[in-house]
Amino acid sequence: MGIADRITETLADSAVELNVSDVRIGVKYVSVQLDNGSIGLAYLFPESLRCENMLLSDDSHLAGMNAGELLSWLKTNNSLSRSIGLAAANAVIGSPGGSTLSGDVRSVIGLQNGEQVAMIGHFEPLVKDIRDQCSLNVYELDTTMADGLIESSDAMEGLKSCDVALMTGTAIINGTIDGLLEAAADCREVVILGPSTPLVPEAFSGTPVTMLSGVVVIDDKILRVVSEGGGMRRFKQCVQKLNLRLN
Repeated sequence: MGIADRITETLADSAVELNVSDVRIGVKYVSVQLDNGSIGLAYLFPESLRCENMLLSDDSHLAGMNAGELLSWLKTNNSLSRSIGLAAANAVIGSPGGSTLSGDVRSVIGLQNGEQVAMIGHFEPLVKDIRDQCSLNVYELDTTMADGLIESSDAMEGLKSCDVALMTGTAIINGTIDGLLEAAADCREVVILGPSTPLVPEAFSGTPVTMLSGVVVIDDKILRVVSEGGGMRRFKQCVQKLNLRLN
């Protein structure tokens, strides 16, 4: 069973008890708010905004739907619907239980000098600090974002020889997460990170994942930020970063 199926199966019972009160489809992110006030986020790939990917007719509404129905969209082949489904999942999760560590992932992963690190997705704020201590390869779909980025298609091979893997939660949306985790089977540390990351340990049981590093929305002003096309830099006052150790 793939990660998307695991997420939907784990959250299904909780989701059917909740309804959707608000959905925002921005330029960079999607947000879903539930009738209990909980808000979830997920990244929106640019190609998702093409007309052929739009799911609903002009007289249809997402608000009022059951959360379980939106959650099930995570298993479709449509990029936009998968983003909405993952945002719904994160809204259902809300604030995770268990022992969490707040703050940036860099402060909690415990890198060792000289380790080989593979970063799947360009997390620019982390790059310099990691490179000061370790050998870092950054794999990205859009290699024009910065100098030295490696095509994401090479990530599978690179993961096989690294000690630590930092993977974007957006890999759940584009369907690459299962192959990436298989390639990272021998890594000492495997972290899924970013605002899209679902903080639900049960979905990653039996995989190489050792930590989930995501966010919990603490201010509904984030809905406006999403609507205005904002991303993580503008999310800062509206979210709390949380790290959840799996093993």
